Amino acid sequence: MSTAASAGASSVIDLALDGASVVVTGAGSGIGAATARLLGAAGASVALVGRRAELLEKTAEEVRATGGLAVTRAGSMDAAMAKATVMAKATATVTATTDRTGGAAP
Repeated sequence: MSTAASAGASSVIDLALDGASVVVTGAGSGIGAATARLLGAAGASVALVGRRAELLEKTAEEVRATGGLAVTRAGSMDAAMAKATVMAKATATVTATTDRTGGAAP
């Protein structure tokens, strides 16, 4: 069970996202980046989508620093969303297969 707390909040919320794969658009800054960090800390694998590769990679590093799994895809939203969705599904499949066989998760 992974939990996450919002900044300044005294309570902890169980988001029940262990093993989930999530695509976050606008993940390079603002609400999108904050959402990606929260979801990653709660156990989700996140595919970060946005226009600016350098900002996406910064967010990905922050997600990984909390033990989360993150991949990035910069570019136009249509192409980036399609590729990020494929990456998220592939990550979920690899994680599920690894979990069933007792190997280390990626």
